[in-house]
Amino acid sequence: MITFPAKGLRLIYKYSHGIPRLINLACDRTLLFSYSEGKINIDAGMARKAVRDLSFPDSKGTTGFLKPAIIGVFIFLLIIILAYGNVSREDSYFEKISSMLKGVKIEGDFFIRDGIYMVSSEELFEAACTLNLLNIWGEKDLKGSAEVNKEIAKRSFSVYKLGSDIDKAVKFNTPCILYMKHGKTNKCVVLRWVVGNDAMLIDPREGKNILPVKTFRNMVTEGVVFYKNRYRGNNRILLLQQELKARGLYDYPATGELGPRTKQALMKFQEREGLVKTGELDDETAVMLSNTEGAPKLAPE
Repeated sequence: MITFPAKGLRLIYKYSHGIPRLINLACDRTLLFSYSEGKINIDAGMARKAVRDLSFPDSKGTTGFLKPAIIGVFIFLLIIILAYGNVSREDSYFEKISSMLKGVKIEGDFFIRDGIYMVSSEELFEAACTLNLLNIWGEKDLKGSAEVNKEIAKRSFSVYKLGSDIDKAVKFNTPCILYMKHGKTNKCVVLRWVVGNDAMLIDPREGKNILPVKTFRNMVTEGVVFYKNRYRGNNRILLLQQELKARGLYDYPATGELGPRTKQALMKFQEREGLVKTGELDDETAVMLSNTEGAPKLAPE
């Protein structure tokens, strides 16, 4: 009969932080260590060895022979343990781990929980954030793939870089991807809501977090917004004049030419929105003009 000792489960839980992908890897590696050593009974030492091996592999990949060879081994383990109930009732770690697997959908290299694309690999953080931001925009039929950036232009989105000024993201009032310094590495999250001095961040590893803006303001290195840019191509000035007219800023015929009257109306719009009054249809102005009804906002609705 296969059992995991309580101490081994604690080690796996501490390593995985409850992330199903990492739980799977740790349990699978522990079982393979057991098999390679010819032992049926799993002890805490095997779990410790597995966690250490996953956390600090050497340059040669010392456990290449232990690469997963059995698909679904963790599911099998889960069934065995649940069936025989040999985990101590005084210890709740296994219950926490197994409960975290409920309601999780696997898609490619990602798993989805509560509508959030999550992943453990730092290499896929950006792709997960892109998927989450597109999801916030209400985009359907998203594919969990590292090539998700191709979907941005395909779905008629433009991309604007905010720089490191988070106040600009708040001014635009639109969810965005924030790139941050994280120790010696970088990470990215989605800024979903800002209420007063607090913000909700969607982290591809940790899920939803509510934090004071001041705790991460100085960590931000870049911000990126997606927006539906109508103001491209030959008809962009005509569309601009129509939009300014609808906002009560332009009361002349729509000619499709960026003349003095159109520039003056555009400058009024830029002043109203706190933008630099250039009189030109620049990227920041296009973002603000595109932030119309139906676009997601930073303020909870």
